[in-house]
Amino acid sequence: MKDIVQYYLNIHYDNLIKYSYKYYFVMNEISFNERVCIENIKLHELSLVIQNFGNASARNGEICLIKPSGINIQELHESQIVEVDIKSGEHKGILSPSTDTSTHLEIYRKYPDVGGIVHTHSKYAT
Repeated sequence: MKDIVQYYLNIHYDNLIKYSYKYYFVMNEISFNERVCIENIKLHELSLVIQNFGNASARNGEICLIKPSGINIQELHESQIVEVDIKSGEHKGILSPSTDTSTHLEIYRKYPDVGGIVHTHSKYAT
């Protein structure tokens, strides 16, 4: 089992480096919504989430940007990213934020230096 996990990590580490290199030069030029959208899609492409379980969020000042609940990650668009006030927990728009939002908000409240959170349900995690 250890060999299988190491093999998996090596493959996905290489892919992660490719993704990191690919997006490194443009990350400062894109919106926070687009960044959160890209990170959620990458989680799916790297098989770090199963179906729609898991997500990535980002802090933009006192706003948490997170994927909406019930949206297929493969079809996610930056316009669907939900803005949630970190202090109040209230969100903008008609889409509901992820069911994991309360956990993300607690982390952002307790640790003001945290700029982003990734929550996975990888089949290889223990």
